[in-house]
Amino acid sequence: MIELSVKLASLYAQTDRDDEAELGFKFCVDTMNEKVKKAGGILEADTNTLALRGISMHSKYHVYCIRNA
Repeated sequence: MIELSVKLASLYAQTDRDDEAELGFKFCVDTMNEKVKKAGGILEADTNTLALRGISMHSKYHVYCIRNA
């Protein structure tokens, strides 16, 4: 579900629907941060969880940097 949410938020960002993109990225990052927390932290979380968390954060901040460059 997170993979699709990141893709959808990215599409929103590409079509200048910034409010929807921001909400989508926030959902992804918050969801993955909560999953890492439930796993006991970064050192205890599985590789897929950490990878999706990284993809979510990277996508969010990539769009932010492009918009504010």
